[in-house]
Amino acid sequence: MAALESGGMKREGRPQIIRDRLAASLWDGCFLPGPWLLAEGLRLGVERARQAGTFSLSIRRSHHTASLVAYLLPVIEAGMIAAITVSDPTETCVVPFGGAEPI
Repeated sequence: MAALESGGMKREGRPQIIRDRLAASLWDGCFLPGPWLLAEGLRLGVERARQAGTFSLSIRRSHHTASLVAYLLPVIEAGMIAAITVSDPTETCVVPFGGAEPI
């Protein structure tokens, strides 16, 4: 279960729940796959939003998440909306449109 030497993605495990309330939760993603973490987070979000009317989740130390639009269908099918944002201030891995180097 150890992360790769480069700080890469773990193959197995669960996120560490740092804080959890009905309408908000904070997870340490433990460098687990971003798509899995987001899918689990949105599943929980739909469940909790049904109870509380809203839900916010922050996940730190997630591995790459890929295209965010791919996660929205189950939320929409549940009759809800989601706003998904990601950031990693420690990474310089994405080249902006028209750029030559990652920033």
